[in-house]
Amino acid sequence: MNQEIDIHNSRVYLYTGIKVVGLLIAFIGFYALIYAKGSQLGWLFLAYIGVGVTSIMIFLNVVHDAAHNALFRSKFLNQISQHFLELLGTNSYIWKMRHVRLHHSFPNVLIEILDALFRELERHLHGWFGRSKRAKALIQNIRSQLSELKSKDDSREETVKATNLAESGRKTGGRRRG
Repeated sequence: MNQEIDIHNSRVYLYTGIKVVGLLIAFIGFYALIYAKGSQLGWLFLAYIGVGVTSIMIFLNVVHDAAHNALFRSKFLNQISQHFLELLGTNSYIWKMRHVRLHHSFPNVLIEILDALFRELERHLHGWFGRSKRAKALIQNIRSQLSELKSKDDSREETVKATNLAESGRKTGGRRRG
């Protein structure tokens, strides 16, 4: 199930910072190991595997968090970090286009598909299962829970928008930026 994360909790940023620093130190350490022990085949093999694994972890974790503007509280620092990470071969524009706009554009699609499936089951229940009151009650309960899930996600989104709006109002002293 989805977990609600309080993005205003400073621990979230602390854990993210530890993750980023740890991955970058590991990457630099393995890279330095290539130069320090590159003449020994075992160390070279270990260092290349380490560079490869930490590179993947940086792309999947740090670039992902940066694309969601979740590394820092400041949008400006998130944008700077995205451009800095481009030195490692990423492209923040393409990542946002592919991941954020295409992957996160339809968060309730599964709920909609399941609701449509159970709606059809409910409509044709008498033809497939006879007139079972128990089956009909079960399907109605499932559809009710799906509806609650869909509205819960929407209310969370509205809460996040309201919080962000309130924070931006505090940062600008209640004035709107134009």
